[in-house]
Amino acid sequence: MIEASACAKFILFGEHAAVYGYPVIALPLSTMRARAELSPAELGSGLRITSEDLGQSWILTDLESVPSSPLLCLAYRLIQQAGLQHVPDVHVRITSDIPVASGLGSGASVSVAVARVLLKYLNLQFSLSQLNAFIYEIERFYHGNPSGVDNTVIVYEQPVCFVRGLGIRLVDFPLSQFVVINSGISASTMAAVSHVRTGYLQFGLGSVVSHIGLLLSSFLSAFASLDVAQLGRLMLEHHVLLQSVGVSHEVLDRIVFLLLESGVSGVKLSGGGQGGNLVASCSLSVKAQLESVASFAGST
Repeated sequence: MIEASACAKFILFGEHAAVYGYPVIALPLSTMRARAELSPAELGSGLRITSEDLGQSWILTDLESVPSSPLLCLAYRLIQQAGLQHVPDVHVRITSDIPVASGLGSGASVSVAVARVLLKYLNLQFSLSQLNAFIYEIERFYHGNPSGVDNTVIVYEQPVCFVRGLGIRLVDFPLSQFVVINSGISASTMAAVSHVRTGYLQFGLGSVVSHIGLLLSSFLSAFASLDVAQLGRLMLEHHVLLQSVGVSHEVLDRIVFLLLESGVSGVKLSGGGQGGNLVASCSLSVKAQLESVASFAGST
């Protein structure tokens, strides 16, 4: 059996403002992963990919045409690159503890895990930059015109800074001081982005969006000076601004209040909002209390 995995990701700072050309910081969430296991299958069965979490299965039996499924297309392209004339008889089993459609990069993580296990099996050598470019093309199946943030964070498993039109660069952040809280409330990133765009175009929310974007320089300064108190204040200010453009949620706001009361230095929603996730900055001394508060609020 051959095994491979890939991490999740979360947005730390700059969400929604990134759509309008401001920077966004995204970080890997290495404790949450998608995994792929490859094992031999019976002769003539082709390549089968199964996801027990989704209860779905996909089968590739020939190389006559490019399949429409993103994961089968991924496999098809790698088989061709390996120079094989037929589909190998193997079974790729996917498991993941990353919630689907939660803003944590589930689709990209699964693609990276499956690509890595097939690269090992096919004895193909990809550099990280080659794998990143390959996964970006697969991401286009899911999102049409993706930013490239998800695949870059997940492939390199490093924080990135992204500015639309200027590209992506790897950055350095102390990851251990952040905790991600999943509210358990499903939300559509597309709907949240559309909501903000309407406000931006019709209701004068441009100044709020630019304020979010301009916070990043202060945020980076707080990191450079290890000013935890300022970092916390900026995270909360970012959350309040996202509240004002209508992408928070009463449950998220309740968790923010409870966490601040418990001693967390800073907390904000992460990603599209209207549900989904929050990210908190805290010391290890309050981490257990944070988990207790999140559990009390029905979150994980």
